[in-house]
Amino acid sequence: MQGLFDDATEPDRELREESWNRLREKIEACQKIRSDTENVRESLNDSSLIDTLLAFNLDAEIQHYEIRVRVLRKKIEEISRLYLYKKRCLRDANEAIFKKQGTIEEVTNSNALLEPRLQELVELFAIELDGGPAARGTFKTNQCNCVLIDTIRGYHLPYMQSIIGHMEIETLAAISYALQVFHVLARIMDYNFRYPIIAFAGIAKVELPAENRTIPLLGWKKRIDKEKFEEAVSLISKDITQLRSDTGFPTQVIDKTLYLLFDWVRAINGGPYHRMYPRPSESISSPASLITDDVQHVYVSAPVSHFVCDFRQTPNDVEEALECPLTDTDERQLEEMTEVKSPIVITDVDDEPPLEPPMSLHDKIVIVGTQNGSIWVMDHQGFSNFDNVPVFRPHRCAVSRLSVEATGSYILSCANDCRVVVTGIGTDELNCTINVQYMPKCIVMSPTFSRKDCTPSFLVGERSLILYEKKFLGYKSQTLFDGGERDGFIMCCSWEGRYIAFSNDSGTRIFNRFTRKMLTRVPPQHDVDRIRSFCATPQHCWLPNDSLAIGWADTVTVVAVVNVDGQERGEVHRMWHLSLFVSGISYTLDERNNCNEFFIVGLRSENDEFDDAASTMSSCTAWTSSDSTVPPVIQTCVLSPLSLKEYELLSEDYLSNMKLRKHLFPSHVQMLGIPSCNSYFIMGPYDLVVATPYGAYDGVAFRLKYKMWDPAWEMAMRHAEELEKTNLNTKAVGRQMIEGFLNSDRPKAAAARLPQVAGEKSSEWEWAVDLFERHRLSTMLAEVLPTSNPQLQPECYESVLNAALYNDAKMFKKLVQVWNGDLYRTGHLIDLTQWRIKQVVSETSGAESRVEEAYLCEALAALYIYERKYSQALKIYMSTRDPQIFSIIDKHHLFQLVKDEITELMKINSDRALRLLLDNEDSVPASYVMDKIARQPKVQMAYLTKLLARNEGSEFADKAVQLYAEYDRKKLLPFLRKNEHYHINRALSICKQKNYVEETILLLERGGNHVDAINLMVATYKNIEKAVEYCKEQEDRDLWMHLIDAVVRTPEHFAKLLIQASGSLDPLIIIEKIPLDTEIPDLRDSLSRVLVDYEAHVGLQKGCKEAMLGDNRVLLDGFLVTNSAAVYVHGNKVCHLCGAPVLKIDERIQTGLRMFPCGHVFHNSCSTEAERRNSSMNDECIACSEKTRD
Repeated sequence: MQGLFDDATEPDRELREESWNRLREKIEACQKIRSDTENVRESLNDSSLIDTLLAFNLDAEIQHYEIRVRVLRKKIEEISRLYLYKKRCLRDANEAIFKKQGTIEEVTNSNALLEPRLQELVELFAIELDGGPAARGTFKTNQCNCVLIDTIRGYHLPYMQSIIGHMEIETLAAISYALQVFHVLARIMDYNFRYPIIAFAGIAKVELPAENRTIPLLGWKKRIDKEKFEEAVSLISKDITQLRSDTGFPTQVIDKTLYLLFDWVRAINGGPYHRMYPRPSESISSPASLITDDVQHVYVSAPVSHFVCDFRQTPNDVEEALECPLTDTDERQLEEMTEVKSPIVITDVDDEPPLEPPMSLHDKIVIVGTQNGSIWVMDHQGFSNFDNVPVFRPHRCAVSRLSVEATGSYILSCANDCRVVVTGIGTDELNCTINVQYMPKCIVMSPTFSRKDCTPSFLVGERSLILYEKKFLGYKSQTLFDGGERDGFIMCCSWEGRYIAFSNDSGTRIFNRFTRKMLTRVPPQHDVDRIRSFCATPQHCWLPNDSLAIGWADTVTVVAVVNVDGQERGEVHRMWHLSLFVSGISYTLDERNNCNEFFIVGLRSENDEFDDAASTMSSCTAWTSSDSTVPPVIQTCVLSPLSLKEYELLSEDYLSNMKLRKHLFPSHVQMLGIPSCNSYFIMGPYDLVVATPYGAYDGVAFRLKYKMWDPAWEMAMRHAEELEKTNLNTKAVGRQMIEGFLNSDRPKAAAARLPQVAGEKSSEWEWAVDLFERHRLSTMLAEVLPTSNPQLQPECYESVLNAALYNDAKMFKKLVQVWNGDLYRTGHLIDLTQWRIKQVVSETSGAESRVEEAYLCEALAALYIYERKYSQALKIYMSTRDPQIFSIIDKHHLFQLVKDEITELMKINSDRALRLLLDNEDSVPASYVMDKIARQPKVQMAYLTKLLARNEGSEFADKAVQLYAEYDRKKLLPFLRKNEHYHINRALSICKQKNYVEETILLLERGGNHVDAINLMVATYKNIEKAVEYCKEQEDRDLWMHLIDAVVRTPEHFAKLLIQASGSLDPLIIIEKIPLDTEIPDLRDSLSRVLVDYEAHVGLQKGCKEAMLGDNRVLLDGFLVTNSAAVYVHGNKVCHLCGAPVLKIDERIQTGLRMFPCGHVFHNSCSTEAERRNSSMNDECIACSEKTRD
C-alpha cells in the first residue's frame, strides 16, 4: 500500500481524483471481504448455520430424487406408448389375417367356377388321348401310321411333325376344332394369345399383330398353301407354349397339340404337377387371375423425392411410434450388417411392373424397360431429361432384355414381339429394327458398336447364339453356336473385348471372337433339372484381368482365360456355394483399383439356412407355392476369396424397404454395378435402388442415431481429417458419446472415455466437468481428471473435491493426498473440511462415522501441509496415529516439532521412530533418548540395536547386554562376540544368573579362564565335541591334559574323546589315563575306530610316497632323455664368450669346441680361460652358471 502512495507522489505523474476514488473503492471492498471471512469463521460454531447447511443438503437430495422420479415416469410413459403401439399392431395384424382369409375364400370360389367350365369344354369337344385301333373306324386307316391316336370330336389330330402324311380334309377339321377350343379358352379366361386365333365353321386363321396380317389354314397340297400352313402351325405351337408358361407349366415337346392342351386342363383341375412359375392370386376380378398374370402396364415418372434409406434401421412405423434405444440383440445384429446407403431413385408406379423388369447400366445413365414397351433413360439419381432424351417405345409388348453400348450412344432392346431394335440416344445413324422368328432370351451389343473403325454388331440368343453384323445392304446374321433342345435356352450372354460368354442349361461357354474358337465350357455347379434357368437366370460379370464371374442359382464360379504355350484356355479359380439365389454379381475395387471383393445380391427366405441343392430347391418351392406365408427377402453380401471353395463373408444386409411380390424368383431381381463409382443398382418388381458404400459421415451418423457410441467414436477417429469441417468431427462425436453414456446411466463408461475425447484440450475438460456436475456425478472424474498437460482451472478440481467431500470421504482423502495443493484453493477447502467434520461428528455416531471422520481428518492434515501449517497437521497425525507422519517429518524436516513426542511416535511405529531418532542424532543425544524411553525397555533395546549397528553408543554396551539377556537372547551371543566395549565380569555375572551356558563359555574364554570353560563344557554343557574344538583352537598341551582328567571323571564321555582327539593328540596318552577297573562304554568300538583311522592314515602316506616316487622316476627319465639328445650347431652359431662364429676357421677353432646339452657352444680356449678365471667345473655350462648366479 505504501508503494502505491509513493508512486502517486512522484512529480512526473499527475494525481487524479478518479484514481483516488477507484483506489478507495478497492480498499473498502478488500476490507469488506476480510470482515465477511472473519464473520463466517466465527459462525462455524453457530448451530443455526449448521442447520441451514444441512437443510441445503437435504434440499439438494430431494431435487436429485425428484429428477430420478421424473426420469422413471418418462420411461414408464414410453413403455406404455410402446405397449399401446404393439397392441395396435396386433389388431392390425388380426384384421389383415381376416382380410386374407376372405381373399382366399373368394379365390377358392373363383377357382371352383373355372374348373367345371374347363371340364365341360373337354367333354363338349370330346378330346381323347391315345384312342387306339378302335378309334380308327371313322377314317381310312391305311393312310395313317401313328402309333398313338389323339382325337377331337372323333377326328384324329396327329403330331405337327407328321401331319403332312394324313388326310387333308379330316386333319383340317380336327385343327379347326382345336382352334375353336383355344378361342373359347381365351373368352372364358379373358386371356390374350400372343398370336390371336380366328376360328369359324369353315375356315381358321392365325393373326400376326406385329406384321398386321393373317395366315389362313387352307391345307398343304399346294406349295404356297403348305408354307402358310407350316407357319400357322408353328404360331399355334407358340400360343400353346405361351399358355402353359404363363400358368406355370413347362413345355418339353411343342408338337403334341391335343396332349399339351388336355395335360394343361388336367393340371389346372388339380393334376399331379409341380408348377415352375407362380400362379398369381392378387386379383380376383376375373377367373384368369387363377391362371396367369393380368396384362398391366407400368408408367414410370420422375421421382418426387430423393432420400437416403438406411436398411439397417428398425421399421419406420416402430420408429415413429417410439424412439427407444436398441436392445443388445439389436446392436449385435446391426454390427453384423453391411455399411450401405441406398437412395431409392424410382418409386412412383401407376400399375404393377413386369415380373422381370429389364435394366441396363452405363457409367452415366440407367436404362429401364417397362411392360408397355417403353424404354426410360435417366441419370444415376433417377432424373430424366425429356426435352433431349424422350421416352422411347420401340416395342408393342413388354421389354424383355436391354443392352447399352460402351459409349452410351445406342440401346439394344428386345421383347416378345420377336423384334430386336437398336435405338440411338441423340443420334439415329445406326438405328435399325430386325424381325426374328423366335423370342430372344438374351441380347448384348458389341463394345465397339459405334466406333467408326469397327463393324457395328450385336448378339441375339435363344437356343442358338447368332451374331448380327452391319453390312452394306443391312445386317447379316452368323450362327456362332447352334444349340439343341437338350441344351436349353441361352439365358445370358456378355461381350468383353475379344471374348464372348453365354450360358445355357449345359453350362457357360467362352468364345474368342478373333480366333473364332470356343475356349472352354464350365458346367453348372447346381442341378439344372431342379432349378431351371428361367427361375434363376445366370449372371455374368467380367473382371479386370480377363476373368468371368458367373452367378447362377446358389453358386458363384470365377473362370480366368489364361495363355498356356500359346493356346488360350479357361481355368476355374473359384467355385462357391452360397446360402442365397444369385440375382446379380459385381465386384469392388480397392485403393489400387484391384478386384479383391465380390458384391452379390440375391434372394433367400427369411431365417432360412440351406447348404445343398435339395434344400435350395425346397426353399424355392416354398416361395412360389400358393399357400406360402414366408415371403422372400433381398440380401446383399460382400465376399472375400480365400481358396477355390472357401470365402469369407465380410458383411451382409437385407433390403427390407423394397416392395416385393409374395411369389418371387431370383430372375425377378437384377443388380448391375459400376465398381469405379462404388455404385450398385438393384432393380426389383417395384423399386430401383442404388446402393453405395457408406462414407465416414454417414457411418458416424448412423451409429450415433442408434446409440452405438463406441463404434461411432472409433470411426470418427479413423476419419478425423475427412470429418474435420463437418458437424460430426471428433469433438462433436466425443461430446455426444459422453452425453449418451451419461443419459443411459453409464457414467463409468463416460468417464473412462474422457481422456480419449478431451485429450490435452482444457476447454473440453472444463466442458466435461460442467456436464458431470450437472448430472451430480463429479466424483466419477476423480480417476481421469488431468493435473498437468493440461492443467485446468481451480474450479474444476474443487468441483470434484466438493462432491467427494460430501459423498465419499475415502476418495476425498486420496485426492487431497495425490493432487498438488497448487491446483485448487486450499484455504477455502480447509474451511469446508472443518465444517464437514463437525457435521459428521454431530449428526451420526458409530463405526462408519468414525471411519469417515478419520478419512476427513487425514485429508485436513494434508491440506494443512499444503498451507504450511505443520503443527496443526502433526497434531492430527498424532491423534489418528497415522504412520504417514514419519514421511511428513522427513520431507519437511519437522523433527524439532516432535522431539518431545518420542513416546507417542514409538507407539505409532517403533522402527520408523527409531530411524527418525537416529537420523536426527545431532539434534537429540542418545542419552536424552534413553532417558525419555527409560520406562520402555523393549523400545530401549530396539533403539540401542539401531544405534550399535551404526557403530555408535558404545557407552550403552552394558545396558545392551542387560536388555538382550532379558528380552532377546538370540541377539546376546552375536553381540558378545562382536562388541568389545562391555565389562566381561558384569556380563559374566548376568549370564551365570540367567544360566546361559554358551554365553558363559564365551565370556570365560574371552577372560582367559580356559580351565573353567573346559569344566563347564564337559560337566554342565556335556559337549565333548565343543571342548575338543576349544582345545584345538588354543593349542595348549596342559589344556588337553586337563580335558583328559575331566573326561576321566565322566567315563561315558571317554570313548567320544578318544575318537575326537585322536587326530590332534596321541591316542596312547589318552589310553594311559584310563583308570584300572573302570568300565568305559563303547571303548572297544572307539579303539577299533582309532586303529582303522590310523591304518587308513598309514595307507594314505604309503600311497603318497609311491606316487611321489613314480613321479620322480618319470621326471628323471625325461631329464636323461633330454640331456642325451644331440645338440644342433648351425653356421650362425656363435661362441657365448667371445661372440665369434664357432664354425669360422681360425686359430681358436683349432683348439676345439665344447658343447653342452643346454645348447650353448664355446671355443675350448675361451672356456678354459673362463673356467680358470671363475674356478668353474669342467662339466658345468659357463653361461648357465652365470644365469644361476645372477
